[in-house]
Amino acid sequence: MQESREDSIESLSYEIYARIAKDEFIDGKITVSELFMRTAYERGQMDSMMDALKFLYRRNHADNHVPEGILVLIAAGPYEAVWTNGQAIAEELVSHPELLVRERAIQCYERWNSKKGLDVLRRLDCTPEWLQQYVDEIILDIERTGTE
Repeated sequence: MQESREDSIESLSYEIYARIAKDEFIDGKITVSELFMRTAYERGQMDSMMDALKFLYRRNHADNHVPEGILVLIAAGPYEAVWTNGQAIAEELVSHPELLVRERAIQCYERWNSKKGLDVLRRLDCTPEWLQQYVDEIILDIERTGTE
């Protein structure tokens, strides 16, 4: 019997969850989850990957480690490959109660380096102050060097 698309997405989301659960997200260190995302991109599997991440997010948004991991994964993909679901998730999580999750959401925009994300960043009013300064620096960098 052939697996339905929904079953396939759900199965992939469990596979991603298992990787995220084992990963420790340290800036500058490539995780198993990120490598999994890069492989999916290289194989042209981003539609399924993004659907699985959206599924995983809906089911596990209360566990701070899962949204953090999802953000690390979507930041690892090129903006054009993740923008629909990825930007929606990142945009929602820039106001997350957990500071680390908010910072990871902002880092997505920094890593994507796309001018298409500037509107979201310009609307942010972040606390603590250092986080707003970080956002302001990202905006300036994207204005100068960002892709269209």
